[in-house]
Amino acid sequence: MKIKAFATLLLAGLAACSGTDTSGIFMAANSYRVLPTSDPARFEVLGRAGGGGSDYYCAAADYAFRRLGASPADRVVVLSSPSVGQRTGSLSAFFTVAAQGSIPYSNSLYYSMRPGENAQIGLARQTCRKDPVRLNN
Repeated sequence: MKIKAFATLLLAGLAACSGTDTSGIFMAANSYRVLPTSDPARFEVLGRAGGGGSDYYCAAADYAFRRLGASPADRVVVLSSPSVGQRTGSLSAFFTVAAQGSIPYSNSLYYSMRPGENAQIGLARQTCRKDPVRLNN
């Protein structure tokens, strides 16, 4: 009970300090944070120092799959390249989800962060894995 009360106070304090509503924060498999927006079709992936396109795609795809219930065959689409966000003051990029077959395929091998670039959710979620590849020995 005390832990739950402490966690609630901590989250309330974070929200007061950052000016951001923390109730909807989603923690992706790669520890990137994803924030919903007032438009349910858009969401914001918060960047981290040293991160790249595959990290943003991992978080966007994980959010789309686990929080929004999107299919692995659907696509996450970059709406804006990473820049300093107005809501958080930190580096972030906006994404949306497109149903399979509804937009042209542009799966960049290097996970480009240009607006309109997109990747299949199932494939993008694979970038979340950091396990070393093991060969049959």
